[in-house]
Parts: sequence; C-alpha cells; structure tokens
Amino acid sequence: HPEVFPPDNLLDLGAANLGPVTGMFPTRNALVVFKAQGIYLIKGDPVNGFSAQTLTRDVGCNAPNSICEVPGAGLVFLASDGVYALQGSLENEGMATSEIRLSTPISELMKRLNRSALLNAFGVVYHRAKEVWFAVPTIGSDVNNLVLVYHYDVAAWSYRENLPIGCMLETHDHRGYLVFGSHDATNHPGLHVYSEGWADKDGTAITPLYETAHLDLGAGLVRTARPRHAWTYSVGHGNT
Repeated sequence: HPEVFPPDNLLDLGAANLGPVTGMFPTRNALVVFKAQGIYLIKGDPVNGFSAQTLTRDVGCNAPNSICEVPGAGLVFLASDGVYALQGSLENEGMATSEIRLSTPISELMKRLNRSALLNAFGVVYHRAKEVWFAVPTIGSDVNNLVLVYHYDVAAWSYRENLPIGCMLETHDHRGYLVFGSHDATNHPGLHVYSEGWADKDGTAITPLYETAHLDLGAGLVRTARPRHAWTYSVGHGNT
C-alpha cells in the first residue's frame, strides 16, 4: 500500500528535545536535514540503503526559506542567533564538514531580529551582484522589514531597510533578475523587480516601480495557491 512505509525507509533524526524538522536541502550526493537545534546528513543509495549522520547539535535552522547554496561559502542558513554556513565536502573525502557563523561582524544587527517570526524570513542568492539577501523581521514586526546583504565575493555585510519582502527569487534566465513579492497589499502590492537606480534625473524626481495587478489569494478556494509562473506585459514611455 502506498501509505505504508517499510522499516528500511524510516530514519530517526536526533532526540525529540532538539525540536521538529524545520527544513531540508539537497546538495551534491546528500540531503541536509535541519532541526530547530541540530543538522543531519542523509547519504546512501537505493541498493545499499540510506543512513543519517549527525553533523551538529549546537545549531539549527529556524527559517527554512533562508537555506541557499552560496558560491565559495557553502550552504548558508538563518538560525536563531545568526547566519551560518556549512563548509566542507559533505562527503567522506577527508574534509570535515563544520558550521561557521557568518554574521559575527553584524552581531548588533542580529539582536534586532524578531526570533518568534523567523518562519517568515526569506533568503536568496543574487548572482548578478554577488550578494545573498536575507529578508528578516525585526522586533515589533511579524513581517520582513530588514534586508541583510552578504557580499560573498568580499565576505562583507550591508543592510537595507523598509523593503516589503514577503518572498523572493532569482530568475533562472540570462538576466538573473531578483524578484520579490510584497507583503504590503495597501501601498506596494504585487511583484517587484529590484534594480539599482537614482532618486532623480536632471532634477526631476522619479519613482521606478514594477508591480502586477493585485491578486487577492486570501479568499475562497485560491487561498492556498502558491503561484510559480506569471506572464508579464510591459509598456515603456518617455526617452531613455
């Protein structure tokens, strides 16, 4: 029966007091499993079977949508006390896998995080700018209102405020745009494309904006919808 799992298909991951499974991420030839307090590696194959290996019980992931693979840094994720990276081969290649805290230089900023709302945090790699964005909620807010930016080519941090990022992704075409969906349905609804720009042009104020028609997915049968694709229609006007 499809709802019955053979004993060999069940894997126990750590003790119950380490919290529930909070995220999973496939990388190389393994599956990394995160708990609230612990990280595990599942390896194997269908012939010889699979096994779970404990990587650490000292740190876990509290924001499953923050997990992303960063060039030169490893598997990066947001924990309750900072941003961490798993470095190493994740395989038996003589290189030990260990976790390092990337957010040590911005420890004061990390104190502003609302840890009870980290489930809403989001992370994405923006390859065009060689940046990793972490949209996080701060104390007093249950929505993301602060963006922590890790510049992975120079291992430095910056931050941006008041971007209403509810979710975000990088487009998988040659342009590699960073697109985010707004959690502010009143002032900035829809989808937005991030771009570097200026507040004025020859003394004339400009307000670049990219948004969709508002789609109310909070009612009726579509309240659980999770869009993956959208067609866009663009109109350009003015010179340059």
